[in-house]
Amino acid sequence: MWTCFVLAAMAQEPASTTVEPEPPISDEIIVWGDPFLRWDQRWHVETELRFGEPFRLFADNNLESRLSNIQLRVVLDCDRDIVLGPRRQEVRCVIEDIGLVAMTSRAGADDLRVLQEADAAMTGAILELQVTAQGGVPNVGVEGFSANNERDRARQEQYRQLLSRVILPFHLGLPPAIADGVKWYEYNSRLMSMPSANVTAGSTQLAHFMDVFEGRLLVQTVGEGLVSPEGGWEAIGEDGDGMATMVSRPVDMYQTEMHGVAIFELETGIMSERIWAFGGELTNSSPNLLRALKYGHRGHLRLLAEKDAPDVGTTTMARVSARVPGEEPIWQPLAASAP
Repeated sequence: MWTCFVLAAMAQEPASTTVEPEPPISDEIIVWGDPFLRWDQRWHVETELRFGEPFRLFADNNLESRLSNIQLRVVLDCDRDIVLGPRRQEVRCVIEDIGLVAMTSRAGADDLRVLQEADAAMTGAILELQVTAQGGVPNVGVEGFSANNERDRARQEQYRQLLSRVILPFHLGLPPAIADGVKWYEYNSRLMSMPSANVTAGSTQLAHFMDVFEGRLLVQTVGEGLVSPEGGWEAIGEDGDGMATMVSRPVDMYQTEMHGVAIFELETGIMSERIWAFGGELTNSSPNLLRALKYGHRGHLRLLAEKDAPDVGTTTMARVSARVPGEEPIWQPLAASAP
């Protein structure tokens, strides 16, 4: 019953909200002249995904790979593009370089070809972001892909879903007043969502703690919530008397947790670094409980200087361990080191 209420509340993915913060321990309020300055920058993002259900990735000639895990290493060059209002702008981020490492739930002969095709398509692609002065990223779109049929459109959406996991860690809703010691809550953060062909549903809460540390602002984040990658399945059906009624099928729900640390430059408000770890396990009411599915999304982003050129590695498939036969490298989880 509670699952139905949660799905109904979040089926349309409402925007992230930030509530009034608790009083800071310092009376000195920090003011940044341009809250959008952080987007005229270059970034290096490393992120890792563990999918609950296999993630279908399409390629030409009706090829397909079903991924269980993937790592994306991306160099982004971002610039502000269009002013949408006093508190909202559009940003364009060019993918300068990208490297992919993936594992599959069932190995196939064409897995590497599918992954290399995704690399080629994503390199040079343009991400269109809507961003807010508060620090939110409510919308992520992709340019640079052509779609001639339904399968092409499905593949374009798969690429967008993966690249969104690179961008969503930039989402961090800040309080109205920036000060040492301020604490605030954020509800239904976009970072606490999952790749979904339909819509992510659920209800989440983050608690943020801001402190001045060694001349910079340190924001520590913890949170939890219920999240499902299969929201929005409600439909009209008939009850036992032939009357119209709302019906929905059971969906998997994950009990999730989130931990993270972000660093902001004190003078400019630019987020120079962030690590995060978000994930969870199925609740007892989930239909796939006995499959023990788990979801995970973690990574690290950092600000780049103009001439920095980090190595994103070679796009390749990987093996889970040396016990699995093959020539692919062994899967190496991303190191979750603090900034």
